[in-house]
Amino acid sequence: MQDDRTSANQARHGQQHRLLRLLVTRLPLAVIVLCASAAVALALADYGAVKQWLDGLSADGSMDALSAAKFEAIKRAAYACLAATWILSAGIILLRERIYGRLAENTEAFRSDLAAELRRLRDNLAGTPAALALTLAVIILAGVIPRLYYLNVPIRYDEAYTYLNYVSRPALITLSLYDAPNNHILYSLCAKLSAALFGPQEWALRLPAFIAGVLLIPGAYLLGRAVFGSRGAGLLAAGAVSGSAYLIEYAINARGYSFICLFTVFLLIAADRLAQSNRNLCWWAVFVLSAAAGMASLPIMVYPLALACVWLTARRISSERNIAWGSLKRLLTALAMIVVITLLWYTPALITGGSETMLQRGLAEKDFWSWLAEIQVLAGRFFVSANAYLPGWALWISAMAVGIGTLRRPLLSGSVLVLVALFYVQHVAPFARVLLFLVLLYLVVAGGGIAAALDFACRKLSSSRQLAIAAAVALVIACAQSAAWTVKDYPPDMDNTFRFPEAGSVAGFLDGRISAKTPVLTGVPSDNPLIYYGLERNLERMSFLSLGMVTEKFDSLWVVVNERDYKCTLPVLTVDNGLDTLYRSQPRMIKSFEPVRIYLFSDSKQ
Repeated sequence: MQDDRTSANQARHGQQHRLLRLLVTRLPLAVIVLCASAAVALALADYGAVKQWLDGLSADGSMDALSAAKFEAIKRAAYACLAATWILSAGIILLRERIYGRLAENTEAFRSDLAAELRRLRDNLAGTPAALALTLAVIILAGVIPRLYYLNVPIRYDEAYTYLNYVSRPALITLSLYDAPNNHILYSLCAKLSAALFGPQEWALRLPAFIAGVLLIPGAYLLGRAVFGSRGAGLLAAGAVSGSAYLIEYAINARGYSFICLFTVFLLIAADRLAQSNRNLCWWAVFVLSAAAGMASLPIMVYPLALACVWLTARRISSERNIAWGSLKRLLTALAMIVVITLLWYTPALITGGSETMLQRGLAEKDFWSWLAEIQVLAGRFFVSANAYLPGWALWISAMAVGIGTLRRPLLSGSVLVLVALFYVQHVAPFARVLLFLVLLYLVVAGGGIAAALDFACRKLSSSRQLAIAAAVALVIACAQSAAWTVKDYPPDMDNTFRFPEAGSVAGFLDGRISAKTPVLTGVPSDNPLIYYGLERNLERMSFLSLGMVTEKFDSLWVVVNERDYKCTLPVLTVDNGLDTLYRSQPRMIKSFEPVRIYLFSDSKQ
């Protein structure tokens, strides 16, 4: 029996080594052939034929962004990428024996580390008390309820923009079009899959964010337990995350910010483990894949990655008194792998000119004092976001808890200062939602602070009693906030993501009344939600006009006014679109969905 098992293991290892040898020999050859074929295809590509094909894929039937000059620039960029790939593949072939030896060695080490981590996980699960597992399950359920309750609320402007311009288009366009920061590419692809399975309803577009938002709750437990070394801290962190208004808001928002938070949790857990065992390839793989997946969602993942690197390095220095070259080399190797994966992921977008959007996003020339004033405003908004809708006494408890947690883990909280340095280098004070991952970290640190305070207050009790008290407090936090959010009329919307809840009713009223000859006009940010619900009713895309699109006089022109935003008021829409010169008669109000009103411009006597 033992001999048979040994023979099976040897056979399996032999297959793995043959696969590795194929990877370092045959795969680079195949890549070289593909690069040569792609270069020939590019040389034969005709602008007119490509433009006609892309026009057919475009939602409005015209890919105006692709000019002949831009097409030639894309071809030159593609040639450069193909040449770099060809050189890299040729280098792998030349160094194949050395690369094969290193891969074989690391593969064996990874298998060993993975087996050890799986045994550790099994032991932890077996040693978890049933009461603790039940408490965590109730906290997760308390977080699911408000997220599920608001999952199908009317679509917001940014969500509708993302759907209309990226999710609804073919996957190739979604992957390669980065003309605006709204395309969170990995999230757009996940939302596209969800819409293909369930239809483009609001809840289906938000389903990936919802899943990530729910997974944040057990993720916060694991992170709190890893950072503060106690189950009580983990439960309290999970309870705080479960009912956080800001995290709830983005768990029901069809964009990639919840993805960033989830990948940040994985990244920081991996950094914590690597600070203890720097040679564990399993956790290095988690570190690299988490950062790369976050970057695939949004380039702002560079902020949590910088925080994790500084925290990991600071902990290694504090434990070793100096950082060994081996530890630094492994970190640099991991960062190099993240960069390579990110560049490969964004290659289609970079080829089509997305680099301008990535490099210019958020960058602005500001003097130091202007930047500092904006950072102070951002800090205030961050504190409000992290403690949204809490009563005054709870704000004091939250602030004190974070202070205690910071004293217990100063290296983690101190690592946040690297973000301020990055903001200064960029001369930017980002939107508060960019720091959503810091709200998560704030709540985890607050959970650790509350756990420390409870441990001190109950220090004469047994550890099981202390854990029971922490669990009870975590349940109260989660359930109280869950109950508060499910009795509100509308979910929290602290980032002013341009609500237009009447858009569906307006589209229903316009159904059968508008066409390409009698279109409807509205302004930003009411246009995209209205178009979304119009397309849902199979109305023509050409029957919807926005600012600057009125180039002729129509027999009748419907105008949707949304008093929530000054750009959508009747005077602004009338003057900015020249309606006062096109039409002699005054507009008539036809329908009202306060604060939204529908007007009709027409010189006919009907």
